[in-house]
Amino acid sequence: MRTTITIEDEVVSGIKELQRKFPKKSFNEIVNETLKRGLSLTAEIPQKEFSINPLDAEHKKNLDFDNIGRLLEIIDGAEHK
Repeated sequence: MRTTITIEDEVVSGIKELQRKFPKKSFNEIVNETLKRGLSLTAEIPQKEFSINPLDAEHKKNLDFDNIGRLLEIIDGAEHK
């Protein structure tokens, strides 16, 4: 298939570096081989199950959640900035 895409400058630089290492391969061959390698890597990434274990939270009577600056000062100390 023939298509037109925009390739970022740093990607082109990487492809040209590969062309210097493998001068018998064309730009297209290098792009296709690199894309195939990249696609095969994503297929191998194991999908780890994600779960959240919530903790019981206590309501703190003296905390004003409308004043974020004060909350940060309580959590991180007076020099939080």
